[in-house]
Amino acid sequence: MSKHHHQQQQQGTSAFTEPTEPDDTAELALQPDEGELLIGHKLTVAYNGTPYVGWQIQPGKETVQGYLERAVAKLWGQPFALQGSGRTDAGVHALAQVVSFRAPRRHTAEVLQRALNNNMPETIRVIAAELMPVEFHARFDSTGKTYHYHLLNTPLADPFRQHLCFHVPRLLDVAAMRKAAAHLLGVHDFSSFASNPGYTRTTMVRTMHCVELVEEKTAASLGEGGLQITLKVTADGFLYRMVRNIVGALIKVGHGKMAPDDFRRILLAATRTAAPNTAPPHGLYMARAYYGDELQREIEHKAAQYSLATKDPLNGEPAPMVWEGSAASFAAAVAPPKYNTTYRRTPKARAGMPVSDGFDS
Repeated sequence: MSKHHHQQQQQGTSAFTEPTEPDDTAELALQPDEGELLIGHKLTVAYNGTPYVGWQIQPGKETVQGYLERAVAKLWGQPFALQGSGRTDAGVHALAQVVSFRAPRRHTAEVLQRALNNNMPETIRVIAAELMPVEFHARFDSTGKTYHYHLLNTPLADPFRQHLCFHVPRLLDVAAMRKAAAHLLGVHDFSSFASNPGYTRTTMVRTMHCVELVEEKTAASLGEGGLQITLKVTADGFLYRMVRNIVGALIKVGHGKMAPDDFRRILLAATRTAAPNTAPPHGLYMARAYYGDELQREIEHKAAQYSLATKDPLNGEPAPMVWEGSAASFAAAVAPPKYNTTYRRTPKARAGMPVSDGFDS
């Protein structure tokens, strides 16, 4: 038993316990045979990123990928490499991170989900498991993602959510923030909102299909007139810390230190030095990764919501803001220039569909 495992048992965590059902244990104890055919496995994973230094494995540190790979190795009796749809930073959360790996078929999706969760800490949960074609890849097959960022705009901070949202005590002008955020829609060079990831990118161009700013009233105990403000952004891909940098600029707009037109000028400047500071990681959530035609169907749904709200402006929440060029871009089904060097030899790639580079938060 490793020192790390022993310490976790002493702390009373559920990490790396045996599957609770005997049938699961018997099925998962089988060892892969040499030369056995592999199939694809898709996991959808939710996690609270507070205790971790991020998604990606780092030697000697707690990571989400590390826990999942150790659990998979235990269940199969040998290690398999896992790929995530995106790489979240320390403290960033996920509602639906998608993970893929290739391994011999040993069990049903239901058994796999249950057995993995029996070997996870409480801050990580496999919320779905699917058996897939062997070529499925969570990163390269993704056509886009949605991220959420939660702002708690209340006089008093919520002590129970200090690591789950960013507290901004001073009142924000949400209407001005929404006007500024509309400039994000479309195809842009997002260099102004990208931090240096430590490696060279071929292009900083991304397509922003949908932007939403959702307001919800908060408990009166946190102060009068308080709101939770959630920014929801959907694009074909995101640059490193792009969402957090956008939020940092929108907060300046909300405080009247920057006009919506200034936000637009920062975007067009295409240089990081033009933008304000980065918002902290704990308000950010990877909400969804899209595959096949899921992104197109989601944007069509958002566009229908926008149309309905335009006809009935008293309907309630402000409508999602959808790029007017989205429908044409999906109809053309042409890969943006940024994907030219990241195609895989799959039917999807040969058909000219884009694949996401995945490293974005």
